[in-house]
Amino acid sequence: MLQKYLVFDEPSSRCARLKKAVAKQLKAPHSKDIDLNATSQYQQDCLFDAVFGGRPSDNASRLLSVLLGLEEIARFDEIAFASWSNEIGPEESNGNQSSDFWQGLRRWFDGANLSDSQTRWLMHCALTTPSWTQLTASGPWNDDPLRVFLLSALEQVKILCITGTADSFDAKVFALAHAQFCKLLAELRAQLPGDFLPQVIVIVEGPTEAVLLPRFAASLGIDLQAKAVMIVPAGGAKQVSRRYLFLRDLVALPIICILDRDAEEQASVITDTIRDCDQLFVLEAGEIEDTFELGTFIRHLNLYLESFHGSVVQPVVATDFRAGVSRMTVLNRLWKARKLGDFDKIAFAESIAQNLDTAGDVPQEVVLILKFLEKVATEHV
Repeated sequence: MLQKYLVFDEPSSRCARLKKAVAKQLKAPHSKDIDLNATSQYQQDCLFDAVFGGRPSDNASRLLSVLLGLEEIARFDEIAFASWSNEIGPEESNGNQSSDFWQGLRRWFDGANLSDSQTRWLMHCALTTPSWTQLTASGPWNDDPLRVFLLSALEQVKILCITGTADSFDAKVFALAHAQFCKLLAELRAQLPGDFLPQVIVIVEGPTEAVLLPRFAASLGIDLQAKAVMIVPAGGAKQVSRRYLFLRDLVALPIICILDRDAEEQASVITDTIRDCDQLFVLEAGEIEDTFELGTFIRHLNLYLESFHGSVVQPVVATDFRAGVSRMTVLNRLWKARKLGDFDKIAFAESIAQNLDTAGDVPQEVVLILKFLEKVATEHV
């Protein structure tokens, strides 16, 4: 659940995902039949709290969820929250949120120059709080940097959440919690995954680019993870343009799109609607496999062939390729002719990533894209 909760997504999609998680739990034999489609957002939030929260969630855990929500507000345009708020209907009054903590949150939000929908989102985050303390349990996630960050942040806010008096939860306390959270995020940013609270979004056609770009960047001394770059494999050229059009009106982050040369229609759609802060790159060589210098490409192909244990495989040579013919077209033919099955682009990309030794192996066209991406990411931090 914590992994699903932390997926970077716009408010409506996030709520739909959490709703599905609650619905799955309610199908258990011991649960009562509840029609979530007939319940309000507030009732769904309460169900989430009952199913996945700490029963009851402590104030520190709720505040951690709010701090994560504030980071989402910094990354999405206000329209994303306004659309979500309009979709779920009028806000319900809630007598259970009358404690000093909840009243303190309200006062903090009122003085923070937030819109009504943004405030509503933060109240939603406070209520739909998973049990963060589950991260203290032993498991395969023990050394996960994200776990380290979240537990460190939780420990920080626990120190500030001293209950007992009404003024324990004044605006200064919450502002200090936010400042400490931001400082910790900056300190540990290099260890955290790029899709956790990203600063730049890169939309590519498929998983091949998602595998290669971080490795290419690393060979150039560019750490995309440290710069909070989120790479989104869209699943084809049409999906790149659709994903861009969807995100363009919702996120406040720069978006970089990368398309193959033959995606002319999709490139035109993006170009006609692109924001000033965004950028489109079209690979002039064709596909990413075509951007390599031929000798480098052949060397990596033959290294990949060496992984075919137990098979006597004829090496690939330069004369196998012809000018003007896509390298993927050639490879698909070669693989079938040599009875190797379908050419696996992803496995080949993973082989390149594993065997890439020098920056000289990185295609020059990709170098220019990565240098631009580094500049945008640095400016946006």
